[in-house]
Amino acid sequence: MDPVFAPLLRLPPVAAIAIISLIISVLISIVYKFFTDQKKMHALKDELKDMQKEFKKHKDNPSKLKSLNSRMMQVNMDYMSHSFKAMMITLIPVIIMFSWLNAHLAYMPIEPDQAFTTTMVFKGNNINGMAAIDVPEGVEILGDKEVEVNDGKAHWVLKGKTGEYRLEYTYDNQVFERDVLISPELEYAPVRQPINKDSVKEIRIDNQPSKPLQIGSIKLSVIWTYVLFSLVFSMVTRKAFGLA
Repeated sequence: MDPVFAPLLRLPPVAAIAIISLIISVLISIVYKFFTDQKKMHALKDELKDMQKEFKKHKDNPSKLKSLNSRMMQVNMDYMSHSFKAMMITLIPVIIMFSWLNAHLAYMPIEPDQAFTTTMVFKGNNINGMAAIDVPEGVEILGDKEVEVNDGKAHWVLKGKTGEYRLEYTYDNQVFERDVLISPELEYAPVRQPINKDSVKEIRIDNQPSKPLQIGSIKLSVIWTYVLFSLVFSMVTRKAFGLA
């Protein structure tokens, strides 16, 4: 995936998400075009529209409404069964794209000489004691190396030069490791690293969530930006391909 979509990382995140949404919408439309019986699906859709009109016409006739509702459920099931194969085919690329978006665009990168927080999360708020961090050359601790665990968490503020580094965390005479990536590019190490060993649950690098699209005062996350673009492009491509 990276070699194919790496050029998109040079674009503003909102543009990259728009392009990915368009590609996926076109792919889904092509699959539905060739893996479904569109003649049958158009007929089912027209039948559903006719039944909706019948619902309005017989809204005061309970027995007729019951019969219409039963038929509508059957037609809906038939419609879904005809689209099931195409839906399963398109599910895999959609999952892959969501994973790629989460890995590259869901969070802001940690840039060189930018202060950032890393957090050791424990299994429960009653954990106490002291935790320490050791950093390699190129990374600086802004504050104390050894900190007290409060509310089940220990925090450190760091900054560093461009590069990938391994950080060492110590608690209760046990050492835990995780990597951090410092880069001016749209790339970062996984934000959460599960540990689930003894009293330690996970170690986080607290990258800021990305909000690539702003509508008025509302800032949308990567996922909601993707969903919005997908809805728009899906309507356009389905109409262009003549899909039911």
